[in-house]
Amino acid sequence: MSKVVINCNIDVLAVAQEKLARHIKEEHMNEEALKKYDEFYNSALKNGVPEHLVGGLTRYVMCGINPGDFLTAVFSNDLMEAFGRADRNSLAGLEGLMKFIYNYVPSACHGSKEKVSAWKGGGYVC
Repeated sequence: MSKVVINCNIDVLAVAQEKLARHIKEEHMNEEALKKYDEFYNSALKNGVPEHLVGGLTRYVMCGINPGDFLTAVFSNDLMEAFGRADRNSLAGLEGLMKFIYNYVPSACHGSKEKVSAWKGGGYVC
């Protein structure tokens, strides 16, 4: 029974995240910012970031929106917290996620809790 509830909550969360992304794009981005947002999103997908993490990753980097506990721990360079917050799919995709962050994400938004706190509410294009 609890597995069904968890899956239902994940589906509800995915729908809510999609609505948030659509709102951000429609209300807060000009054409150039929208292009950068979409390029970053697609680059993350192409470079091994697990699909279920791409939205949170993109909203955090591009708009400074809190990415959730697991990604916050990853961006904060807190490995123990990241492992404690990760689900199986996130753990399986950790290598691709870390490579993408290292190679494509501005250093100003990852590496310490202080950098993450400073980045939230700002972002790159929003």
